[in-house]
Amino acid sequence: MNILIIQQKMIGDVLSTSLLCEYLTNWNLSVEIDFIANRNTVPVLKNNPFISNIIVFQDNFKKDKKVFWNFLKKQKKKEYDIIIDVYGKPESILITLFTPAIKKISYYKWYSKWVYTHTVERSKIENKMIPFSMIHRNQLIEPIVGNKFKFDQKPKLYLNQMELKKAKKKLAHRNFDIKLIMIAAIGSEEKKTYPLEKLAEIINHLCNSNKAEFLLNYIPNQQDQIERLFSLLNNKTKKKLILKTSPTNLRDFIGLLSQCDAIVGNEGGAINMGKALNIPSFAIFSPLIEKNDWSSKSKKHIAIHLNDFYPEYFIKKINKKDVPRLYNKLEFSLFKKSFQIFIKNLF
Repeated sequence: MNILIIQQKMIGDVLSTSLLCEYLTNWNLSVEIDFIANRNTVPVLKNNPFISNIIVFQDNFKKDKKVFWNFLKKQKKKEYDIIIDVYGKPESILITLFTPAIKKISYYKWYSKWVYTHTVERSKIENKMIPFSMIHRNQLIEPIVGNKFKFDQKPKLYLNQMELKKAKKKLAHRNFDIKLIMIAAIGSEEKKTYPLEKLAEIINHLCNSNKAEFLLNYIPNQQDQIERLFSLLNNKTKKKLILKTSPTNLRDFIGLLSQCDAIVGNEGGAINMGKALNIPSFAIFSPLIEKNDWSSKSKKHIAIHLNDFYPEYFIKKINKKDVPRLYNKLEFSLFKKSFQIFIKNLF
């Protein structure tokens, strides 16, 4: 049985969707699964034993219609038993339309329902143990595996021995008697980045009250922000910085993250990768993001949102212009106790 899964966009989205590949393989060991994803997210799919082939949705497909058309023509020559379009946006709708398949599944949308043989209405029933992002994805494969299938796994990342050896070598100078914490300092965009002054307060507290060292990871265009954050730390904390690095690729970052005892900072790709490595996480959510979409009840994975403390701010939909003001309302003092409990559980 040949199955195509389409999931573009961000790391968290792709990681969550990759779990469907494991479920489908457990359901039928003979399945062959192709996975379409953006180039920047391919590293989180690497070595996944449940994916047969990764098809890259190239960066220029959106702008260059001719190149995208050639891609669609190639897809037209393929044939699948099932297509699962998790993304459900114009590009993936077109891919689904052009790619032959007996069964085509996606979320219900009035303007695209005719493309699919099965459409799913997103559930609004909350499950504290499973975030909505996974509840909705699980719904997409229910027409295949049935509604009695046991959805009890979590997304995973797969590192080989060479990658682990490389990461360990880079951190060989660390003190293994001290906990190593990865700081997810910068979000995917400004509106998903906790103010650096407030994040510095958290890092200072972490290093001043515990036997902990930390890593600052960043991509090259974030260096100025990282330098500013470092300047906000006190001298005692600065001495606890074991590595300030911009890995050459995402797999290097995943390797370093696998050697950490926890990850703390902005909710996003780094936090999701930490969870996929089964590393404890403490995530600070942007006011723009629904916490229940990406977080479930867990002692190991703590999530903080302004809505936890000031629900009255979220009666109406949040305007993006209000994000800086709302972020500044999320003082460390509001969740300091939760953070202390999280850290205590690491030691």
